[in-house]
Amino acid sequence: MPNKDLQEFVGNNREAIEKWLKVRPSVGEEGRKSYDDLLNAVNSGQIKVNYVPNYMWKQHLKNKDMKSAGGYFQRGTGGNPDNIYTTKDRSERVMPHEAMHFFASHTPDSRGTPKRINPYIKADMKLGGWLPSLHPGGRRPTLPGKTKLGKWWNENQATKKTKYSNKEGYHPWFDEHAFNTVDKEVASVFGNKSNVGSKLSSIKNKVKNLFNKEQTFGQSFRSARDEGLEDFEWKGKKYHTKYKEEMKPKEESFLDNWKKSWAFRGSNY
Repeated sequence: MPNKDLQEFVGNNREAIEKWLKVRPSVGEEGRKSYDDLLNAVNSGQIKVNYVPNYMWKQHLKNKDMKSAGGYFQRGTGGNPDNIYTTKDRSERVMPHEAMHFFASHTPDSRGTPKRINPYIKADMKLGGWLPSLHPGGRRPTLPGKTKLGKWWNENQATKKTKYSNKEGYHPWFDEHAFNTVDKEVASVFGNKSNVGSKLSSIKNKVKNLFNKEQTFGQSFRSARDEGLEDFEWKGKKYHTKYKEEMKPKEESFLDNWKKSWAFRGSNY
């Protein structure tokens, strides 16, 4: 039987998944190269989701000879279905990443990934992503300092988990960060740039709403504010995302008051 959570994620994110695949033609191995292939596999039960109880997760990983993970994808062989293993409370974070493993692995010359990492990309990896890269999966450096620009860049653009991915020998176009940001990464390059923010918020909110149907007002408020939205819906009603102090009227300057008083002073002043 198809997993409803996985069906909804794949069904709601066709555009993002297709754009992710567009710049990764190497995923065509064994014909697994289209969004429809993934959707058909999900709907036919060829990808199964297995929720392991929280108290059994550590032992489950130990049995699989794995140190730590929030979830993992196990490819089926001999006609058996593929399997995604995780816990129910981790599924929101894990599901998008593991679903993309239907197409490819992380390591060069393995399922769906390029055969090698070329010298330029290797140099860029060693330099922390400071070489120019036009590919949406290319490394993006982490900026120093605590400026607003630096904080925004490090949160929204910088590549995460680079040390881990380098240690494991992952291709940067298929590393942990690339799989974790299937929606955000492709929209920033191929989407309508004037509407990128709303597209990202829409995709993220669909995924969040899928797994957080009973969010409290505070959780919904913080989530919408973090996404930069001006308003959000909670239990059928719309609310703004401003704090109380942001609602205070702007203090008028001396110049504002001077301009307003022209009627009393006469228009020649």
